[in-house]
Amino acid sequence: MIPEKQLNSLKIKKKIRDKAGESVCYGNLGVAYYSLGDFKKAIEFLENSLKIKKEIGDKAGESACYTNLGIAYQSLGDSRKAIEFPEN
Repeated sequence: MIPEKQLNSLKIKKKIRDKAGESVCYGNLGVAYYSLGDFKKAIEFLENSLKIKKEIGDKAGESACYTNLGIAYQSLGDSRKAIEFPEN
C-alpha cells in the first residue's frame, strides 16, 4: 500500500536528517491519506509537511501545503478552515 512505502521512506529521511525529503514524504502521505478518504490523517501529515517547509524556507512547498490543507478541510465540511489556508 502506498502509505506504507511512504512511511518507510519517511523513516529513512528522518534517519539521514534530510528535512526537505522529510517534508516531501509528509506531503505525499497527506495526499495518499486524502485519496483514501482519511481526511483527518491527511491533515495531520500535511500540517507536518507545512511546518518543515516553513523551517527550511520552501515557499513553493508552503503554497502547495496550504492548497492541499484547504482541500482537505473542505472535504471534512469545514469551509471556514478551508478558506483560511489559501490566505496564508
